Amino acid sequence: MIDSYPQIRRKGTLEVYALGVLDYTAYLKLQDRLVFDLSGRDDEQTVLILCEFAPTISMGRNALPEQLLKNRVELKHLGLELNVVSRGGTCIPHLPGQLAVSLLSPLEKIGFNPVSLQQTLMETAILAAQEFKVSAEADHQQGVIISSGAVVGYSGSRTRFGISAFGVYLNINPWLEFFRLVKLPGEYQRVTSFNRELMKHIESAKVREYLIQHLAQKLGYDKIHIYTRHPLFERTSRKLVVHVPY
Repeated sequence: MIDSYPQIRRKGTLEVYALGVLDYTAYLKLQDRLVFDLSGRDDEQTVLILCEFAPTISMGRNALPEQLLKNRVELKHLGLELNVVSRGGTCIPHLPGQLAVSLLSPLEKIGFNPVSLQQTLMETAILAAQEFKVSAEADHQQGVIISSGAVVGYSGSRTRFGISAFGVYLNINPWLEFFRLVKLPGEYQRVTSFNRELMKHIESAKVREYLIQHLAQKLGYDKIHIYTRHPLFERTSRKLVVHVPY
């Protein structure tokens, strides 16, 4: 059941980094560093990174070249980088207003496998959406979260050294025209957001609160430490001018 929580209580902590808008390449370096650090621990500590990205596009293992509606040269001219990454999932546009939820967990120690942990993370995202009366459901085959027949979130994870990485990406209040740069997976034709579904502005900070609450309960963590900065990270700003295809 999506609303069921385990009876086991973890001895380790859930370390949460709420980091604002970040450069994608720097985020990847930090994630790899944290995965390496976690792989050397003998406890159940899990790290949750909550952030948004400066405009970019990432391509996971299930992405298709034809999903890109502009080539690399055109994307570079627009000030956009194309990042081919080792996570599962499809081609995902990223920009401020989309909340990235990256879960770094020692799978064996907490009794999960890659599939079950990613399903749990998608369920957590759906629970957070339901807190705002946004109806949502998971399409595990396509790696997306659906609301009113439109894509409201994406999913894609990776395991290295026994530690999970990447996670889900929820459209809270992004500029939706940006998503026209990429063709959606499967038969989906539209992208939506919490804002569009509710016809009012939703703050990402409130969504983060519900995500932390539900994820801690689902994974069995009583101890939560929340940080708003990390010494390896710098917040970033980037000028972007995009003419999207219609």
